[in-house]
Amino acid sequence: MPTIRGLLLAAAWCAAGPGAFGQPLGELPATPGVIPAPPPEPAERTVPPELEPFEGRPVRVITLRAVAPLEKTIPLLAHALKGGTRALLYKGPDVENEIAQAGEEARKRRIQVQVVERYQLPEGLGSRSIVQLSA
Repeated sequence: MPTIRGLLLAAAWCAAGPGAFGQPLGELPATPGVIPAPPPEPAERTVPPELEPFEGRPVRVITLRAVAPLEKTIPLLAHALKGGTRALLYKGPDVENEIAQAGEEARKRRIQVQVVERYQLPEGLGSRSIVQLSA
């Protein structure tokens, strides 16, 4: 089961983009879609003070919003979902199509995909769904 620290490092790395972690833009590969490996952790581990009570504790639920289509999100989360961790994803109106497109990836990785909540936004702005991923 992933730890909070591990998930935060992974999320920070994925979200940071070019120039992250003090790397000059010129040192990053020019190949689109290739994320370089993060630099090694400093010898002294630092955890933000607000997360110290959670250090080393297992993560039971991961929540994500606006990450990627399910067929790309499932491979990113597959390892984290082992051991009982669940992921709840906030998805848009085309959730059924996304689930269908991700079917093969979900089967291959033995990930269950389920819409657990669906609701309409006010003023005719469409629908949203909460999708649960679990192993």
